Amino acid sequence: MKLRKLLQHIIMLSFLLTVVVFALKVSSSKPRLFILHSYQTDYSWTASVNIGIERAMLNHDLNHDVRFHYMDTKKKYNTEEKQQAAKEAIRAINDYNPDVIIAFDDDAQKYVAKHYIDKEGIQIVYAAVNATAQTYEYDTAINVTGILETKPIGSINEMWKVLLQEQTAESSGKQLVQKPRTLFLSDPSSSANHDAAHMHEFEHWGDIQYVKHQVAQDYKHWQEIILSAHKEYDLLLVGGYRKLKGDDGQFVGAKEVGQWTEKNSIATLIGINEFNSEDGIMFSIGASPYEQGEVAYTRAMQLLEDPQNIKTMQHTYAKQYIVALRKDAFDTRNLKIPKILEAFARATNHYYEIEQYAETK
Repeated sequence: MKLRKLLQHIIMLSFLLTVVVFALKVSSSKPRLFILHSYQTDYSWTASVNIGIERAMLNHDLNHDVRFHYMDTKKKYNTEEKQQAAKEAIRAINDYNPDVIIAFDDDAQKYVAKHYIDKEGIQIVYAAVNATAQTYEYDTAINVTGILETKPIGSINEMWKVLLQEQTAESSGKQLVQKPRTLFLSDPSSSANHDAAHMHEFEHWGDIQYVKHQVAQDYKHWQEIILSAHKEYDLLLVGGYRKLKGDDGQFVGAKEVGQWTEKNSIATLIGINEFNSEDGIMFSIGASPYEQGEVAYTRAMQLLEDPQNIKTMQHTYAKQYIVALRKDAFDTRNLKIPKILEAFARATNHYYEIEQYAETK
């Protein structure tokens, strides 16, 4: 009996070992995709990019293995912390040995993806990048393709005209002007500086008089600029503000900054990221995170199917944008919401109708 039981155990263990070896062999033979995010999913931009990826997944049935990694650099206070996050990402990539890396946003390029330029057996798809392909030497690389997150600056002038058309004579708030003097305000982040460089080079502002970019060094400085900006400017373009530190040395919450800014700014505000209105800004227009995710994943699938497809994949630019708005902020400023903008915002779930402002400093 003991011998029979022993033989049964041996047979069972042999079977299980065979199954495990087979599963590992099948898994290792699948093409591997590593998706690297600069930020975390609690950042609405990253969550929306992932929605774009999920949409693209529905159109592809290639049997492949995929792994996500989040560097979470929005919450890193200095370069050393970002470099540590980069080391962890590089270690994860090397352990996984992917065929294709999708790298989202600039930190993922600067600290990780560029180290794999022209590396044999691996290809890179970049997306949601505010800088240029040349910034990371991607323009001359033979294993890189991607899509830039170019802000829809030209559309800002169009949107301003739409707002002007809906302005009524009875509006008791600050009247919109035909040719607004405009300031771009942001935190000291590298992505905001890339946006500013793009604005500086942009030549088709139309009736908008773009003056300059101003960097707020901390939250107190940001508040000082907001309270006095109306003396020189009619329109403030609001960029990133997640890198603003408070008196305690900690980053101030995005919603606190957004809500305080909208509540206290006399000058009209337009955000250049779709999440600005989620945070509190009256009106925003930004590159579509869904497009960034869909295009990047689609290109990655094409490369997994045939690496030679890289030869036909040109670097491209964002073609879609998102309009977001807050009804309570429009009401506070006594401005009428243009129907076409309301429809656009509602269609993409970026119409924020009722939300009480939190108590902010």
